Amino acid sequence: MLLPNVMTTPRAAYAVLVLAALFWGGNVVAVRLAVGNVSPMILASLRWLVVLTMLAPVAVPACMAAAGQLRIHWRPILWMGAFGLTIPNALIFVAAQTTSALNMAIFLGATPAFVFLGALLWHRAVSRPLQLLGMAGTLAGVTVAAAQGDVARLGSLQIHAGDIFVLLSCVTGAAYQLVLRDTPPLPPLALFYAMALVAFAVSLPLAAAEALLGHAVAPTPDGWAVVAYVGLFPTLLSSFFMMRGIHLIGPRRASLFINLTPVFASLFAVILLDETVEGFHIASVALVLVGILLSELAALLVPPEESDRPMPARAMRPADRRGET
Repeated sequence: MLLPNVMTTPRAAYAVLVLAALFWGGNVVAVRLAVGNVSPMILASLRWLVVLTMLAPVAVPACMAAAGQLRIHWRPILWMGAFGLTIPNALIFVAAQTTSALNMAIFLGATPAFVFLGALLWHRAVSRPLQLLGMAGTLAGVTVAAAQGDVARLGSLQIHAGDIFVLLSCVTGAAYQLVLRDTPPLPPLALFYAMALVAFAVSLPLAAAEALLGHAVAPTPDGWAVVAYVGLFPTLLSSFFMMRGIHLIGPRRASLFINLTPVFASLFAVILLDETVEGFHIASVALVLVGILLSELAALLVPPEESDRPMPARAMRPADRRGET
């Protein structure tokens, strides 16, 4: 929780965003290992319980110190906790029942496009040609990874009902990233903990519905290991890192780093699941990295007043960080 005091420059955003994508990539392998060891909605609830338990000693005092501010800004906290941290993942769980992994990978790669569109319509942010080219490069990289280097596979895709849920997940996830740019001027730790409380509360009815339908699977020893990883790294650290990255460089630039997730997922699959490195893996990595570099080059050439503005300085003042350690 000392990160807000240290990572205060746009250059630091690259580190936290890459780490966020790295942990999300590992989440793909963890979810595979979860099959038969813990059911999806129970995992969704327990991951937030891990976060709340780990942060409680420092976050509860921070929330008490900022109680007045939290009450004032309860509406955006409720929206971000429910629709930003819980609903997108729940939609993916539903989508997985009726669509293929290939479809999901391709549609999820459209999230940066929704961020760009939202920034244009909502924030009136102007996209430069290099930024659009960079976005296209990252989307191409994700598509190459999803199609496993065989473009012909894309032509055989069938649209399923689950694809609608994937697109809804992309829209809600993109909206969350855009809203993060204008989060209330609250201490980061108190804000994140309040959002995590909302996310946990929203996940409980989903877990209850899973149990009532007879699909609940209590965690096995391996399942608890998955819960611990998912709670600590993809849920806690990746969420916090994404918040910091968006605060520092804005949602449009930060969203492109999400496309590193399938790249890292492929690497983890090779290392942990003994899958083979193929040429399309290398091509995918190259396209995603080139896309991010083009976008960052465009950001350097855009006048400050036309770029994604960072979070207001008031949100990060030392005086507003009472109770953090």
